Amino acid sequence: MYFSFIVMGLLILFITTTLFAFPSYFNDKTFTFATDDISSSSWSFKSSQSNNTGDSILSSSSPRHDANLTIHNTTGTVSLVGAVYTSGLTRPQFKPFVDMNSNESYLTRDYATYKAAKNQSALIRPSTRVFEVQIPYSINYSSAVTSGFGRQDNNKAVHSTTQEDFIIHGRRHASAVAQIDQSGSLIGFEGLTQNCCDPPDVQVAAGSNYVVEMVNLDGAIYTKNGTLIKEFGLDQFFNPSVNGFSKSGDSLSDPSLLFDSQSGRWYASISDTTTQSIRVAISKTDNPTGIWRVYDFPFKSQSNNCSDQPFIGVSNDKFVVAVNNWANNCDWYSDNRPPEFRGVQFTVADKADLLSGGGDYDNRSSNIRSVQSDPNLSNFSLHPVVTLSPTSSLLIVSVGDLNYKKLQVFHIDGPISNLHIKVISDLIQTTHVPPDGIQPITNLRRNGQCCNSTANEHMQEHLVSTGDSRVLSSVWYQGKLWLTFNDGCFANGDVKSRSCIRIIQLDTTTNRVIQDFDVAAVGSSLYYPSLSTDRAGNLGIIFGYSSRSVHPSLLVSMRLAKDIPNTIEQPLILQLGRDNALSNRYGDYFAAFSDPSSEASTIWVAGQYHAMKTWSTYIGRLYIHGDDGKSIRK
Repeated sequence: MYFSFIVMGLLILFITTTLFAFPSYFNDKTFTFATDDISSSSWSFKSSQSNNTGDSILSSSSPRHDANLTIHNTTGTVSLVGAVYTSGLTRPQFKPFVDMNSNESYLTRDYATYKAAKNQSALIRPSTRVFEVQIPYSINYSSAVTSGFGRQDNNKAVHSTTQEDFIIHGRRHASAVAQIDQSGSLIGFEGLTQNCCDPPDVQVAAGSNYVVEMVNLDGAIYTKNGTLIKEFGLDQFFNPSVNGFSKSGDSLSDPSLLFDSQSGRWYASISDTTTQSIRVAISKTDNPTGIWRVYDFPFKSQSNNCSDQPFIGVSNDKFVVAVNNWANNCDWYSDNRPPEFRGVQFTVADKADLLSGGGDYDNRSSNIRSVQSDPNLSNFSLHPVVTLSPTSSLLIVSVGDLNYKKLQVFHIDGPISNLHIKVISDLIQTTHVPPDGIQPITNLRRNGQCCNSTANEHMQEHLVSTGDSRVLSSVWYQGKLWLTFNDGCFANGDVKSRSCIRIIQLDTTTNRVIQDFDVAAVGSSLYYPSLSTDRAGNLGIIFGYSSRSVHPSLLVSMRLAKDIPNTIEQPLILQLGRDNALSNRYGDYFAAFSDPSSEASTIWVAGQYHAMKTWSTYIGRLYIHGDDGKSIRK
């Protein structure tokens, strides 16, 4: 125990007077998630068998105790690095490359189990509930017509969509091969393209007046009509010096981004493997072109530690960043041995302290109240939930990596000095590692001559890496939690299992799983979904798509609140690919974000596609309409 005499005296005073008026600097605290603790809450539990008629899947009557969690006070360790003025940054130019390094691959919990599951994934037939969608016909590039909406620079369009089945000002062109009955409108523009490495890790968020994209090592700010305002490098952005200018040189990866409408601020994070920490940037206003404060969140409990995929979330009064920890700085050994998984970990900080700069901003003092969990091997990939309505609780979800039958929801409530953490486990359909995505088989050339396409020895197949089944996107609004991830499933009429997208809805008031289903397309691969919801309960969804005749492309869909359970609307084409993905990495995640200011119901989406061997990104704005054809008002 590490109490000082002063704090002990204050603690005694608190116990005797039941007053609480000071920050508590406490010792390590172990939370045991016992059934009694959960059952004494307001949640109810029921048991039921699911069927194939669309009925909801209800949770087990006995919430499971899954792990102990130890947290400790880290006040004083979260430090203010400095401030950065976005408008003063530049975008460094690198030499993009296609990563074909066979000695490096996807970081997952147990790599041997993961690879064995991948090898068998197309051969098994999972028994999950599957909703089959029809892919629009859209492959004729020769009849290209220019869209009237593209990314613009100095009022000049620098990109336009060129495809037969295309969107012009929210309406499908009359010459499209397949007309899709839709209740929404879609427009889009080109986002950032590969400037360095892969995968891109696409993130997008919308604020009051701007849309911000962060991808790999680059950032961009747009107006909501697609006009490019600013491009900048994330290495400079997350490494400001004391005088407000930026330095570079740290090894960064995996950006995460959100806009908090309650505080009117932008939040962004990235993993800094050089300093073994997570950098978190928070804007001083709702204008992302202005000043951001940058903080350092250390994760240094183990040597040579690498904290991967630092996803973030906020509540009324708290901020959280959660990571997967790996040994060896996430580097692969020469014998293709993956880094050892060291457990999940998260840090919770006081939101008001972060917004104020930690107290004495001019002197750069560190007064950020925070707690950090110890690395925990019982879970994998804790994903903070984007909350779109006021709540004091931070929500974190996890479904593991593959072959899991439960959804875990962490509820973190109370002030930093006295957090109450509760974990609820609900039964879901088993998750499966998704087969890697198919794409067109390309012809090899010898001596400049095209080979005989019928000769197998001259054909080359490269698959799209779809990773494991960890949560990729989650959102909560007024008691309803949605999440999505890659899954393996089998659609009737297909010849083998494919990569599918899994969608789950949970009522966090009753702890009841309402919807749980896979989305599949016969003969096609779907991957890297992301979703968000509007205030009417409608979903906007983006995901990748490819087949033997279609290069990696982007589709969007929606799910209206009135729709039949365990279904989505037929998808629309956001952007067609024109080349194969040849890297051994893809994703690792796409983005969807609800517009907080639009009168219409608007979901912004972004993802990776391939216009060439290196990756590109595309940003879409999906309007969701009611039955009368008018926009649903928020």
